Amino acid sequence: MVKRLTRGQAGRAPGEGSDPALRTWRRVFILGACLAFALLTYVRVNDGSAELYVTDAYYYYAYLPSWFMDHDLDFANQYQHRPDLAPTIWMAPTRIGMPGNPYAMGMPLLLSPAFVLAQWICGGTGDGWEIRYQVPVYTLAFLYSLAGVLLTAQMFSRLFGERVTFEAAVLLALGTPWLAYIWFEPSYSHGVSSFTVALYLAALLRARETPTGINMLLVGAALGIACMARWQNLALGICACMLLGKAPFSRLLLIAPAAILAFFPQMVVWKQIYGEWITQPQGAGYMQWGRPQVLGLLFSTNHGVYTWTPLLFLSTLGFALVRPPLRTAAGWVFAGIAVQVLINAQVSDWWGSGAFGMRRMVDYLPLFALGHAALLERVAVKTYVDRGVRVLCVFLVLLNGILAVRYYTGNLPWDGEISLQKLWVETLTYPIDRLTSLLNNR
Repeated sequence: MVKRLTRGQAGRAPGEGSDPALRTWRRVFILGACLAFALLTYVRVNDGSAELYVTDAYYYYAYLPSWFMDHDLDFANQYQHRPDLAPTIWMAPTRIGMPGNPYAMGMPLLLSPAFVLAQWICGGTGDGWEIRYQVPVYTLAFLYSLAGVLLTAQMFSRLFGERVTFEAAVLLALGTPWLAYIWFEPSYSHGVSSFTVALYLAALLRARETPTGINMLLVGAALGIACMARWQNLALGICACMLLGKAPFSRLLLIAPAAILAFFPQMVVWKQIYGEWITQPQGAGYMQWGRPQVLGLLFSTNHGVYTWTPLLFLSTLGFALVRPPLRTAAGWVFAGIAVQVLINAQVSDWWGSGAFGMRRMVDYLPLFALGHAALLERVAVKTYVDRGVRVLCVFLVLLNGILAVRYYTGNLPWDGEISLQKLWVETLTYPIDRLTSLLNNR
């Protein structure tokens, strides 16, 4: 059973009641997040294209008008809507003659309420691709992503205290590629997937403390939902196997059927599109098994985890600083991260193609939050170290924000290796360069 930390360890012990100042900061964060999203979405909707779902997101969205307007899984007419917005390679007919869609159906399933609401408000008119349909769906994706951050803060508060975990979650939301897929591109699956991963972890921690049959079923259901969002989340099952190892075996057996039942809708979709209950819809060449590019994934300037996101160096260091009562559990959470690194390193485009940072690792930032919370808790015992670490974190958050502005305004390439000077030196000087340019053009 997870042991609660003392007040001296966590600053505010679990169960004491929420800190009024912390409640205020939480509200400020939520309000600021919503206002930032509204502003960025307004700019994007009015940029001339009036399309929120492009490239990979196009395929996720295509499920919704197909389900609720056409009542089928034949994407032929969906792909007639601006096919220039997405890579057409995935649209080719499958072996049973259906238009392909290799993208997971978990995200569109979770976003269905927004589409149904828009359909009701619009009286069912249109083809489902109008902006009046896209905006509500896009907004719900943002809300799921934001909920993932808040859930991450909440679930670890029982281990480190509310203030520490809230700080850790917010720092990761602002100082990593999570920023991009919460605010700039919630249409991608990574923000929603990070919510499902946080939901799974929350269920797991609850079952570790109280290993009842109901809690085991919830763990399985949460794992199945996470797998529907992104199939590689199945590998997080290793965390359940190890963190719940002391629970009664008869109760552990409940996890698998609950996960399979929750994942079953995806199997039905595969059967309808590809003619198989279980498949790798991207094709055999998509995964380069046995040739992992781990060093590239972690350190390449082509979206490498640590090269693009130095804040995660601190989060990773935090796993080595976890206090003994939590060390074993933290080790298995870190193992979950390591397995995802190994899986993503074997994708044919391990760098994630067009992406802000290593986008495929965004889904697992809730796991990194444990390490970051451990770091903040450990340095809190020495005031000067605590202040130094927090100043460094804020600095890295600011750099990440500038990097995002550069990326989304076309000042950085969307893909490919770049020099460290272009990546970071020019990011440091970017605000001054932009200000100088504006003054010169007056």
